[in-house]
Amino acid sequence: MTALCFWKHALLLTALAICAAFSSVDVKATPTDECFDSNELRFIAASFSQINNLINSPKGHCRSQMDPQWFQLARVLITVSKMSQVVYPTIDLQDDLTLRAIDETDWWAYLTKRLNRIKITSEYCHFGEAYVFNNIPGVMNICKKYFSLSFVQQIATLLHEARHFDGFKHIWCDHVLSPNCDESLEQKGSWAITIQALVTLGFAKNIISEADRQLSQRLVLESIYSRFKKIPRVLMTKGLIVSTDNSRFTQWLQDPKTEVWAKESEFELDEPGHIESIGHLHEIAVFPFDFQKPGRRYSLDPLTLKGNFGQFLNEYNSRTAQQRRKLVGATYGISEGALLFQNEIVSSCKTSELHSFAIDRSDAQLFSLPEDRGNRVYLMKSDGHLEKVVCSDPHNFQLIPENLKMPPNLKKIFSLGQTIYGLFADGRVRELIRDENDQTYRSRDISATGPFGLTGITQIMPTELPFLFMQKK
Repeated sequence: MTALCFWKHALLLTALAICAAFSSVDVKATPTDECFDSNELRFIAASFSQINNLINSPKGHCRSQMDPQWFQLARVLITVSKMSQVVYPTIDLQDDLTLRAIDETDWWAYLTKRLNRIKITSEYCHFGEAYVFNNIPGVMNICKKYFSLSFVQQIATLLHEARHFDGFKHIWCDHVLSPNCDESLEQKGSWAITIQALVTLGFAKNIISEADRQLSQRLVLESIYSRFKKIPRVLMTKGLIVSTDNSRFTQWLQDPKTEVWAKESEFELDEPGHIESIGHLHEIAVFPFDFQKPGRRYSLDPLTLKGNFGQFLNEYNSRTAQQRRKLVGATYGISEGALLFQNEIVSSCKTSELHSFAIDRSDAQLFSLPEDRGNRVYLMKSDGHLEKVVCSDPHNFQLIPENLKMPPNLKKIFSLGQTIYGLFADGRVRELIRDENDQTYRSRDISATGPFGLTGITQIMPTELPFLFMQKK
C-alpha cells in the first residue's frame, strides 16, 4: 500500500485509511454568505455520495451553515466540474505548457474515473496535505494542512493525487533536495497533471477570481523549475520595467517569437522608491525613498496593491526608519533571494524562515545571476570582484570569493534568460560578456531598440511570464 503527498515531500507509507468525521454547526445564513446552488451539489453528489449529506442537511447550503472543511471540499469539486468550460490552448511544440497530461475529455471525467470518496484524517499527516493508497482505489485521504492551502492549490492537489492511482510515483531531485519530483512533463505523471490543472485555472476567467487566476499562473512557474528532472520547454515573454525619474515607469515586453519590443503599460508610484521585480511573478516590491514609509508589493497590469507583502517586505517593514535607511539592496529570484543592509544580509537559506547574518561589506552591491534552474545571489565589492552567497542551511552561511570581476561604474546587474546586462552610471544599459581568458566581465553596447535605446535610466528591472498567459491578456 502506498501513499503520496503533494506540496511537501512524497513518502511511501503502509497503513489503513481512516474514515472521515462529518459535523456541522446550526446557524443561519448571513446576507453576504457564500452559498451553493443545489443543482451543482446534486451534480457532484452523483459521483461523490458523501455530498448527499450536504444536500439533505436542514441547516442549509451556505458557508456559515456548513462544516468549514466540507464547504471547501464541495467548492473544490464544483470548480473541477466547471473546468471543462475553459478552452485549453492549441498545442505548440515549442511550449510544453500547451501539452495535455490527461486523456479524458475533461477534468471531471478524469477525476471521477479515479476518485469517488474523500476521507478527512489525521493519520500520516506530518508528511503533507493529502495522500492515496494504491490498494484502496477511489479513496483520497485529506489532512488538516490541506485546508490551509490556497483554493487553487486545493484543486491542483486533488487532481495531482488522483494520478497516483495510475501507478505514477515520484523520484528524488538533487536540485531541490526532495523526493517529490517527476522525471519529465512528457511522462504525464502527477506533476504534469498539476501543470495542466494550473494552466487551465490560469485561463478560468468566469470560474475563479482574478487573484486566483494570477496565483495559478505563478504556481505554474514554481512547479516548472522545481518539480522535474528535465526542465520543460516554456516560451517566456521577457519584460523590462524602466524609469528615468524614479516615479513614472514604463513596462516593455518582448515577443519571444519575433523578439520585437513593445510598450505594454505605464504606471506612476504615489510614493517614489527603489523597486525590485519579484522573480517570475510579474510583481514588484517598492522600498520608498522616505524611510518613514513602509515597503509595498504590487501586481502589474494594472498596478494593484497586494494584500500579502511576503517575507522580505515584512522583514523590512518590521524595522525602524533608522534601520531601513541602511538598506543597500534587495534581490528576488526564482530559487534564491536576499536583503542587503549595511554589514548585514538577510536570506531564507532554503528554509521557510528568514535568517540574518553579520558581514563586513558596507560597500557591496547585491544582485543575482542566472543558473540552470534559477538564480544565484552574489555580492559585488567596490573593486568589482564578486563573492557568491552560499547558505544551504541557517548554520552554513558563507561568502565565497569568485575569480570574477565586473566592469566599473555599474549601478545594477540583471538578467533576461541567460543573458546578463548592466545599468551603468551614465544611464545606459549594456550587455555584460564574460571573458574566459582573464575571468572578467566586459560591457558591450547593444542594439538601441525598445528599452535598450533609452538614455538617462535611473531604474530598470526584468520580468518574465509564460508567453501563453501574456497572449490571453
